[in-house]
Amino acid sequence: MEVGRLWVLMVSCMVLVQTLGTKCCVRQEREALLNIKTYFLTNYNDSLKVQKHLSSWVNESNSDCCWWNRVRCHPSSGRVSKLSLQELNVNNDEYSFGQPANGSIDFSMFQNFKELRSLTFSNGGFRSLENTAGSCHFGLANC
Repeated sequence: MEVGRLWVLMVSCMVLVQTLGTKCCVRQEREALLNIKTYFLTNYNDSLKVQKHLSSWVNESNSDCCWWNRVRCHPSSGRVSKLSLQELNVNNDEYSFGQPANGSIDFSMFQNFKELRSLTFSNGGFRSLENTAGSCHFGLANC
Protein backbone atom coordinates (compact mmCIF):
# COMPACT_ATOMS: atom_id res chain seq x y z
CA MET A 1 0.00 0.00 0.00
CA GLU A 2 2.80 2.42 0.97
CA VAL A 3 4.66 1.69 -2.29
CA GLY A 4 1.56 2.63 -4.29
CA ARG A 5 1.27 5.99 -2.56
CA LEU A 6 4.95 6.68 -3.07
CA TRP A 7 4.63 5.85 -6.76
CA VAL A 8 1.63 8.21 -7.15
CA LEU A 9 3.55 10.96 -5.36
CA MET A 10 6.59 10.51 -7.63
CA VAL A 11 4.50 10.56 -10.80
CA SER A 12 2.63 13.65 -9.57
CA CYS A 13 5.92 15.43 -8.89
CA MET A 14 7.27 14.54 -12.35
CA VAL A 15 4.13 15.85 -14.04
CA LEU A 16 4.27 19.05 -12.00
CA VAL A 17 7.94 19.65 -12.88
CA GLN A 18 7.29 19.04 -16.58
CA THR A 19 4.27 21.34 -16.56
CA LEU A 20 6.12 24.15 -14.81
CA GLY A 21 9.06 23.73 -17.18
CA THR A 22 6.90 24.31 -20.24
CA LYS A 23 6.97 27.86 -21.54
CA CYS A 24 3.74 29.62 -22.40
CA CYS A 25 3.05 31.96 -25.25
CA VAL A 26 5.15 35.15 -25.34
CA ARG A 27 2.91 38.17 -24.68
CA GLN A 28 4.11 40.21 -27.70
CA GLU A 29 3.57 37.27 -30.03
CA ARG A 30 0.11 36.61 -28.56
CA GLU A 31 -0.79 40.24 -29.25
CA ALA A 32 0.64 39.96 -32.78
CA LEU A 33 -1.52 36.89 -33.46
CA LEU A 34 -4.61 38.73 -32.25
CA ASN A 35 -3.69 41.64 -34.54
CA ILE A 36 -3.39 39.23 -37.48
CA LYS A 37 -6.82 37.82 -36.69
CA THR A 38 -8.26 41.35 -36.46
CA TYR A 39 -6.63 42.20 -39.81
CA PHE A 40 -8.31 39.24 -41.50
CA LEU A 41 -11.67 39.91 -39.84
CA THR A 42 -11.71 43.59 -40.80
CA ASN A 43 -10.14 43.42 -44.27
CA TYR A 44 -11.94 40.42 -45.74
CA ASN A 45 -15.64 40.15 -46.40
CA ASP A 46 -15.71 36.45 -45.59
CA SER A 47 -15.13 37.05 -41.88
CA LEU A 48 -17.30 34.07 -40.88
CA LYS A 49 -14.83 31.69 -42.52
CA VAL A 50 -11.89 33.47 -40.89
CA GLN A 51 -13.63 33.36 -37.50
CA LYS A 52 -14.32 29.64 -37.92
CA HIS A 53 -10.68 28.82 -38.69
CA LEU A 54 -9.25 31.14 -36.01
CA SER A 55 -11.92 30.61 -33.34
CA SER A 56 -9.40 29.52 -30.71
CA TRP A 57 -7.53 32.83 -31.08
CA VAL A 58 -9.20 34.67 -28.20
CA ASN A 59 -8.17 37.65 -26.11
CA GLU A 60 -8.53 36.01 -22.71
CA SER A 61 -5.89 36.06 -20.00
CA ASN A 62 -6.01 32.28 -19.50
CA SER A 63 -5.71 31.51 -23.22
CA ASP A 64 -2.23 30.30 -24.21
CA CYS A 65 -1.59 31.00 -27.90
CA CYS A 66 0.73 27.99 -28.10
CA TRP A 67 -2.42 25.87 -27.90
CA TRP A 68 -4.38 27.83 -30.52
CA ASN A 69 -5.34 26.21 -33.82
CA ARG A 70 -2.79 26.77 -36.57
CA VAL A 71 -0.08 27.89 -34.11
CA ARG A 72 2.89 25.89 -32.84
CA CYS A 73 5.48 27.14 -30.36
CA HIS A 74 9.00 26.10 -29.55
CA PRO A 75 8.74 23.88 -26.45
CA SER A 76 11.45 25.61 -24.42
CA SER A 77 11.13 29.28 -25.44
CA GLY A 78 7.36 29.46 -25.89
CA ARG A 79 7.87 31.51 -29.08
CA VAL A 80 5.78 30.88 -32.18
CA SER A 81 7.71 28.62 -34.55
CA LYS A 82 4.97 27.61 -36.99
CA LEU A 83 1.95 29.52 -38.26
CA SER A 84 -0.50 27.95 -40.70
CA LEU A 85 -2.84 30.33 -42.49
CA GLN A 86 -3.51 27.97 -45.39
CA GLU A 87 -6.96 27.31 -46.77
CA LEU A 88 -8.55 30.42 -45.31
CA ASN A 89 -9.84 30.97 -48.87
CA VAL A 90 -10.06 34.67 -48.21
CA ASN A 91 -10.17 35.54 -51.92
CA ASN A 92 -13.30 34.14 -53.50
CA ASP A 93 -13.19 35.41 -57.10
CA GLU A 94 -16.53 33.85 -57.91
CA TYR A 95 -18.34 36.38 -55.73
CA SER A 96 -15.59 39.02 -55.48
CA PHE A 97 -15.57 38.91 -51.74
CA GLY A 98 -13.05 37.78 -49.23
CA GLN A 99 -10.30 40.08 -50.44
CA PRO A 100 -8.90 43.39 -49.31
CA ALA A 101 -8.84 46.35 -51.66
CA ASN A 102 -5.41 45.40 -53.03
CA GLY A 103 -5.78 41.60 -52.72
CA SER A 104 -2.54 41.19 -50.80
CA ILE A 105 -1.14 40.72 -47.34
CA ASP A 106 1.69 42.65 -45.70
CA PHE A 107 4.50 40.56 -44.21
CA SER A 108 5.30 43.25 -41.65
CA MET A 109 2.52 41.73 -39.51
CA PHE A 110 4.88 38.83 -38.83
CA GLN A 111 7.94 40.79 -37.67
CA ASN A 112 7.34 40.12 -33.95
CA PHE A 113 7.81 36.36 -34.36
CA LYS A 114 11.51 35.92 -33.59
CA GLU A 115 11.59 32.11 -33.96
CA LEU A 116 9.10 31.67 -36.80
CA ARG A 117 10.38 28.89 -39.06
CA SER A 118 7.27 27.93 -40.99
CA LEU A 119 4.62 30.28 -42.36
CA THR A 120 2.03 28.66 -44.63
CA PHE A 121 -0.38 30.51 -46.91
CA SER A 122 -1.14 27.75 -49.45
CA ASN A 123 -4.67 27.68 -50.89
CA GLY A 124 -5.42 30.91 -49.06
CA GLY A 125 -6.59 32.87 -52.07
CA PHE A 126 -4.04 35.66 -51.68
CA ARG A 127 -3.19 37.53 -54.85
CA SER A 128 0.18 38.75 -53.65
CA LEU A 129 2.33 39.05 -50.57
CA GLU A 130 3.81 42.47 -49.81
CA ASN A 131 7.23 43.04 -48.24
CA THR A 132 8.35 39.48 -48.95
CA ALA A 133 11.99 40.52 -48.93
CA GLY A 134 11.61 41.15 -45.20
CA SER A 135 10.66 37.54 -44.56
CA CYS A 136 14.31 36.53 -44.19
CA HIS A 137 14.67 38.83 -41.21
CA PHE A 138 12.46 36.68 -39.03
CA GLY A 139 14.12 33.40 -39.77
CA LEU A 140 11.94 31.72 -42.36
CA ALA A 141 13.61 28.78 -44.03
CA ASN A 142 14.40 28.92 -47.76
CA CYS A 143 14.94 32.69 -47.89
